Amino acid sequence: MSSLPSATVAGLLLAAISHLKKLGLATPAATDVITALGTSRTTAYKAKSALVALLPKLLRPPGRPAKHEPLELERAQRQLVLRDVALDFVYAHPGCVSSDGARRCYYKRFRCFVLDLVAEHRAVSLEDLAEAVHVPLGTLKDWLRGGHTQTDSVEPVTSASGATIPQVETVLTAWETWDGGFRDFCQHVQLHWRVPLSRQHISDILEAEGVRIPKRRTRRPPDASALRGGFVTFFPRTQWVGDGTELVVEVCGLHFICNLELGVD
Repeated sequence: MSSLPSATVAGLLLAAISHLKKLGLATPAATDVITALGTSRTTAYKAKSALVALLPKLLRPPGRPAKHEPLELERAQRQLVLRDVALDFVYAHPGCVSSDGARRCYYKRFRCFVLDLVAEHRAVSLEDLAEAVHVPLGTLKDWLRGGHTQTDSVEPVTSASGATIPQVETVLTAWETWDGGFRDFCQHVQLHWRVPLSRQHISDILEAEGVRIPKRRTRRPPDASALRGGFVTFFPRTQWVGDGTELVVEVCGLHFICNLELGVD
């Protein structure tokens, strides 16, 4: 008892007074305890409150011990490590995760990366891992079931129609390392690289260089009015545009209807 601080001993004796009274045993006065130990009243009662809160936790209830929960510090450290790994992956694969402010879109490579983390860190709960990589728990469980989450995309800001040689080179260089959807790529070029080109113009640049050929649906040939203002690219750096309209010609009171076609190669 002599190795304990006087305030701790005072708090212990003050906590015991009520129990001694219940048992009908002799009890010292609280003032006598505080005076004998030479501590202040405030410090003694603070020690008493701390001991009363701590004592029930010193002995566990009978039976098998409860499942061990990881310490908060260890849990936080594991999450920081996983968060750094996920951040490094996103930096190395621009476009693998995108957001419109309300919802996020995760592409295949990022989903596979997260699932690899789940398999590698089996000791980490799904809740902790989802929180570490900033993926909703429901989405992570859906990936584990082999599903995917549909998300909306934001329409990028369109701008000037002309492109300089440095802008074209910027678009092509950014596409070489891109890992994501085309709409998000346009947003990446416009907002992050500050290239003021519309989505259609970016598509034309990539298609003209032969690095991205958009998939077109098979359908019946459109009529002349449907081709108005449209471009057809047969191979890189070559374009064709055509237009047509009906023309009414009057000759000596007679009306002749002709079809006028214009083609530019």
